[in-house]
Amino acid sequence: MTVDVRAVTESEYPDWVRALHTGFLRPPVVSEELVADRLPHVDLGRTLGAFDRGRTVATLRSFRQEVSTVGGGSLTADAITQVTVSPTHRRQGLLSRMMSADLAAARERGDAIATLIAAEYPIYGRFGFGPASWTTEWSVEVRRAGLDPRRTGRPEDGGRIELSDGEEIRKIGPGVHRRLAAVRAGVTDRTPRGWDVGTGLGHHLDPWTEPFYAVYRSA
Repeated sequence: MTVDVRAVTESEYPDWVRALHTGFLRPPVVSEELVADRLPHVDLGRTLGAFDRGRTVATLRSFRQEVSTVGGGSLTADAITQVTVSPTHRRQGLLSRMMSADLAAARERGDAIATLIAAEYPIYGRFGFGPASWTTEWSVEVRRAGLDPRRTGRPEDGGRIELSDGEEIRKIGPGVHRRLAAVRAGVTDRTPRGWDVGTGLGHHLDPWTEPFYAVYRSA
């Protein structure tokens, strides 16, 4: 039978999430709580699935995103995420069919660019995507590390650094992020949902570990 690629319905969304978990090597279990938490924030018209005899075997979702440009402006982007193909249905062209459908819809909407979260160039380069930023990890030998004694007091400009928590970051973070986007090109916007999850106030698949937050306040 032909595998059908189309937008999912509300009743199909739990099975779509199950396929998503399978593709990302997570337990293929979908709770009612998780569905209730996520579904209000998902545009089903931009949530694509590949269906084989009624079962979801591939996933792709996109959403509206704003990307800052030189001079403080912005462009509307088609942000693509949660792309998976189940192991049983790989190398059957499902990725190409979903990507083609989503990018065609983005063109019809007039989206200027497309972004891909967690992109791997060997997989997505053929669709026009390439690296936009890099991440570097550092390992610090704590016993040899320390603050410069000239910088251990209050900053010379009269400002101060304070330890904070997720609740405060959720309040002040969006404003700071918008100020950054106004002076730097290539900054993507963050949704209220993203801020909730990023500060521990939203739903997490894994147990949440509270990080340390620090806030610098000018004089």
